[in-house]
Amino acid sequence: MFGALIRAAERWKPIKVTEFERRQLSAVKKELDQEYEVQVDLNRKPSKGPAQTKISSSSQT
Repeated sequence: MFGALIRAAERWKPIKVTEFERRQLSAVKKELDQEYEVQVDLNRKPSKGPAQTKISSSSQT
């Protein structure tokens, strides 16, 4: 989204994005990326243990 906004602004003469605004957009993007990583726990190392087995409540499945 941020890249599209910057590219569009370069083509649209009346809309100008200053270096300050570009830095603000970059800071917002970085903050959103960090929040996303925390939500999906990307920093977690995969476990080396065996894969989980399916557990069923019925003995016939």
